[in-house]
Amino acid sequence: MQGPLVLIPGLACTELLFEPVVHALEGRIDIHVADVRGPDTMEGLVEQVLSEAPPYFSLAGLSMGGYIAMEIALKAPAMVSKLALLDTKIRPDTEAEKDARRALIERARAGEMDEIVEILIPRLLHPDNADDVEIGRIIRIMAEETGPEAFIAQEEALLGRRDISGLVEQLGVETLIIVGDSDVITPPDAAEEMHEVLAHSQLLTIERAGHLTTLEQPEAVAEALADFLQLPLT
Repeated sequence: MQGPLVLIPGLACTELLFEPVVHALEGRIDIHVADVRGPDTMEGLVEQVLSEAPPYFSLAGLSMGGYIAMEIALKAPAMVSKLALLDTKIRPDTEAEKDARRALIERARAGEMDEIVEILIPRLLHPDNADDVEIGRIIRIMAEETGPEAFIAQEEALLGRRDISGLVEQLGVETLIIVGDSDVITPPDAAEEMHEVLAHSQLLTIERAGHLTTLEQPEAVAEALADFLQLPLT
């Protein structure tokens, strides 16, 4: 028995990040989408997700959600039946990436959340999807639902996250790694590194997708999760 599926969104994302995938899997598995707004440390985010999670579950996280998912699997391995890591990485941020986060924090404090979203959208999506009106609408709604205070807290948590690159090889859980073929934030080579480190992992590259695979190619992601979790056919 693998239990329900817990989904963890990424930075400035809400349950809307997974809505197309949840719809595709409807009736095949119980799904809970975690709320990652509030805590400003990775430890706090882990505790918040675990406080709302069932005793035993499958776990999937995208980007920042993947960082949280790996920390949960390290902290409470007996609770996690299977693990899916979407568009994420095991390496800590470089100094340049940390500087970019600090710059976004300052802009958020200055009331420039709308401008931040417009800067991020082209980096989040495959070039073919960059002008997709519906995906852009969802990204903007998620950022608005997150708000500047929670966005800043998330960025602070990411700035303070520890280096787990030498720890994740301890994970014995079966793992699915998914990455968009044009993800420039956590690129395919970062996914390949995870695949090499995680002994019980399989790697899937999603075509015509950037960093937000669940919005760009939800059918492919849903099919991959269904196969991985061995869900019943509908």
